[in-house]
Amino acid sequence: MDKIYIVGGGASGMMAAIQAKTKDNEVILLEKNDRVGKKILATGNGKCNLGNENLSVDCYYSKNSSFVEQVLKRYDTESAVSFFDSIGLKVRSKNGYLYPYAEQASVVLDVLRMELERRSIQVKPGVQITDCTPLINKRGYLLKTPDGRSYEADRVILACGGPASLKEGGKDGYNILQKLGLKTYPLVPGLVQLRTDGKEQKALSGVRCKASLRLFADGIQQGSEQGELQLTDYGISGIPVFQLSRVAAYALRNRKSVMVQIDFTPEYSYDEIVTYLLEQQNLRKDQTVDELLTGFLNKKINLVFLKKCQIAGNRTIESLQKKEIKQLAGLYKNYEVHITGTNPFLNAQVCAGGVDVDEVDEQMQVKKYPGLFVTGELLDVDGICGGYNLHWAFATGAIAGKAIRG
Repeated sequence: MDKIYIVGGGASGMMAAIQAKTKDNEVILLEKNDRVGKKILATGNGKCNLGNENLSVDCYYSKNSSFVEQVLKRYDTESAVSFFDSIGLKVRSKNGYLYPYAEQASVVLDVLRMELERRSIQVKPGVQITDCTPLINKRGYLLKTPDGRSYEADRVILACGGPASLKEGGKDGYNILQKLGLKTYPLVPGLVQLRTDGKEQKALSGVRCKASLRLFADGIQQGSEQGELQLTDYGISGIPVFQLSRVAAYALRNRKSVMVQIDFTPEYSYDEIVTYLLEQQNLRKDQTVDELLTGFLNKKINLVFLKKCQIAGNRTIESLQKKEIKQLAGLYKNYEVHITGTNPFLNAQVCAGGVDVDEVDEQMQVKKYPGLFVTGELLDVDGICGGYNLHWAFATGAIAGKAIRG
């Protein structure tokens, strides 16, 4: 009876193990933590955003979009929902985002663990694999731990995940594949907050508002996003920031100067803001600048921008010069922050980088090493916010699991 080892008990590893098991093989799931699926519990703010009804290759970063497209065609949203239904997990859609009907991440983990048990899949927690080498003179691989334990496998799926959401470690899978000579790309945090050097950050901390963001590296625009922006004492956060963070991280790694332009009034043009302020100057001459701006934007933003423009808030509106009004409008439309870094992997929702997808075939099998498969976050593919990364984990795990049966 063939022995199939799955290294990594996250979403991708559990899916791979479930799909790989047949009556004619033995499937063993190795997990370095004390239990499987810990990261699942933290997804979707504890509700577990399982996937998305609107799957598209455009929602993923990869140097080979056709590879991603083929994976999504072979394992689409319908495939995922059908699988969840088959193991007793009811799913609901909220504006296209898929969640367990109970809206509890723990339910997803419980159902997956029950399925592992039902299929008689051996789960071995507390086993960290740091080496995987082909056996000499016969088919298979030897898996080794740092403390000297070893496991002989006929076939292996590496589903170790990455360092995202971890304080340290999480790179065992990448290190194994590098030692095997596979091409890999540097790892950086993805879907993560950005740090700035702005002197105004502490004064702006706590502000949440709709904004439009443009990211520049060495003066060249690299991307733009719009949504709820969160200003913190260390920098900027929120979904539009997360979506841009991957590009920022790689630009910083390449020692480029990274800057984000924030438009706090995306619904209005610069000229419309200038016109509005000039009209108010005529209508409300005796009011102070503070009073005028109170009904316009967050008070913290107003205070910081007035200070940058050297405009006293207790001045009357009538006393404002047109050039001061234009300067203020310019800040509302184009507030620049210099990006100094990202928050660490501990705060990241995903890890960007990994094994070049050209190293594996359509079954997730490593071309140079028959019987060795790679799934999930180990591959150089990562998605935007919205359940896309968890779907990728399940999809690649399912494809590899079915293929490894032999």
